Amino acid sequence: MPQNTGIHDLDTHIDRVIGQSSAQGWDVAEARKHQKEEVMASAGVDGHQLSRQPDGSYGVLRPEERAVHERAQKIHQKAGEWKRRDATGR
Repeated sequence: MPQNTGIHDLDTHIDRVIGQSSAQGWDVAEARKHQKEEVMASAGVDGHQLSRQPDGSYGVLRPEERAVHERAQKIHQKAGEWKRRDATGR
C-alpha cells in the first residue's frame, strides 16, 4: 500500500488526464481521416492531391499548388541527400 502522502492521488489524476488527452487526440485524428476520405471520394483524387485549408478542412490542390508542392519535395529530397553525404563524407 502506498504511503499516505497524497502522491498516489496525484499520479492517478495525471494518468486520467493523459488518458483523456490521448482519447481526444485519437478522436480528432479519426475525424480528419474521414474528412480526407470524403474529399478524396467526392473529387476522385488521391491523398497526394489534398491540401489542408486555414479553417482545418481539406481541399484539392490546384495544378499550380501541386507544382509548387512537387518542387518543394524535390528540394527537401536533395537537401536530405546532401546531409547524408556530408555525414558519411562521400
